[in-house]
Parts: sequence; structure tokens; C-alpha cells
Amino acid sequence: MNNQPRLIDADKLLADLKDKKKSLRESLNFAKREGETKWADELREQMQILTLIIDGVEHGGYDPDPTPSPTIKPGEEAIHKDIGNVKILWLGVNMATVSKDGLYYDVYLKDLEVIESD
Repeated sequence: MNNQPRLIDADKLLADLKDKKKSLRESLNFAKREGETKWADELREQMQILTLIIDGVEHGGYDPDPTPSPTIKPGEEAIHKDIGNVKILWLGVNMATVSKDGLYYDVYLKDLEVIESD
């Protein structure tokens, strides 16, 4: 199996699961009318499982994990979206101080990209 994350459309999944649950409900009503108690019990169990899955999707239980950001450390090099290659001097929560060609800049961390070493 491919180790790449598979992102899905949760709204499409929910719509499909809810359609399947509606179909099971219709079958359950038919089974009850026909007195098929064993079949009705099986359908109820399937509906309970679908309900748990639907609830999990609706409450974010299956959302993908956030992609970890590479760690930038002082002394390392990075690429700033506007400045280009820079050296990291200081890191704060959302900001960093970087240098390039003897000049210092305070920049947002979101604008920096780690230079991956081989």
C-alpha cells in the first residue's frame, strides 16, 4: 500500500454514508412489516455502526493529522519568500530575525522555508 496520505472529501463521504443509512432504514422498515426479526436485528446493528462512523466523521475523528513543519534552528539557512537565502539568527513564536549580506530582517516564520540538507 502507498504510504502517501489519502485525503478524502468528508462531505462526499458523509453523503454516501447517510444514503446507505437511509437505504438500511427502508430495508429495516420492510423487514419489520414482514416479521423478519433476525434480519431486522442485523439491519439495526448495521445502522448503529454507520451512525458511529457518521458521528466520527462529523466531529473530525478521521481528519488527517497536520503535516509537521520542518524545524528551523538558529544558525541554519532558510529561504525567505521575498529576500531569498538567509541565515537564521533568532527565532520567536511567529517571527525570526535573519541576515543576508550583512543586513538584518525581522520576518514571519510562515514566510521561511527550510533548506533541506542532503
